[in-house]
Amino acid sequence: MWPAPRSVAALVSLLLVACGSARPPVDGEWTVRAEATAGAVQPLGGYLLASEDPAEGAGRGVAPEDLGGDRIALRGDADLRVGRRWGGGIEVRPTADDRLRLELDVAGPLRGRAHLDRDRRFDGERYAAGEATDADLLARCLRVSYGQRVAALGEVGEEGQTDLVVRVGAELLATDDAHVAGSASPEEGRQLRSGTPFLGVEARAALAPRVTFVGGLAGGAWSLDGGSRVLGDLNLGLLLGPVGPVDLHVGYGLGFRSSRKLYENHELSRVELLRHEVVVGLGVRY
Repeated sequence: MWPAPRSVAALVSLLLVACGSARPPVDGEWTVRAEATAGAVQPLGGYLLASEDPAEGAGRGVAPEDLGGDRIALRGDADLRVGRRWGGGIEVRPTADDRLRLELDVAGPLRGRAHLDRDRRFDGERYAAGEATDADLLARCLRVSYGQRVAALGEVGEEGQTDLVVRVGAELLATDDAHVAGSASPEEGRQLRSGTPFLGVEARAALAPRVTFVGGLAGGAWSLDGGSRVLGDLNLGLLLGPVGPVDLHVGYGLGFRSSRKLYENHELSRVELLRHEVVVGLGVRY
């Protein structure tokens, strides 16, 4: 016996609600939203490493024992401090369930000045124990991603209404610029470029009128042609508004990046950064 048409319609409606279709998003109905962000970022751990090309090192008189690189701890050796965090992005929603996003993220430069308590080698230069050193790190990346709302829970317009989104994307043109200079040794610098795909999940939940909780977790890894990159992100925040077309985003983020590149000339570059940050974003939606 075939089910009654009314029962079939009820089942379809239930499935549409569960998958998020035909329901307005928790944070409002808009097609395009642009956001500019600014804040502060602090390194919690990580290191810099840069070994020298043997041929280049020999040409400029670098001792063989100084060609290798040592891990320069961002906190213990370089004493990197709080730096600026800024960026921006644009998200397009062709439907209530689909989200296309482009983001720029710039952290730093993170700067530090310290007296080394051990010898450290960086890009063919030896910085001796007791020497005063200045170091900095600037991390930049461009992210592109697609998100699909996979569940819409709760009553529309009520507290507790929640959207769950699965997001897939990639970090492109990820660049880490590092420099080390000593009071008795010249400055050396190294730039490391990398990228990686990532997969994440996001949640947005209505806490009160015009107050939305936003949270996300993402991870990814990639290895190719002597290079690799690993990432992990946790983001929590509140979206306030909108008032007219304008809203305000206040958030906290915990992020990890580990990048490595072995070049054909046998130079090795590595940057690992564990950081946390506080950001404020001003958004305009249409």
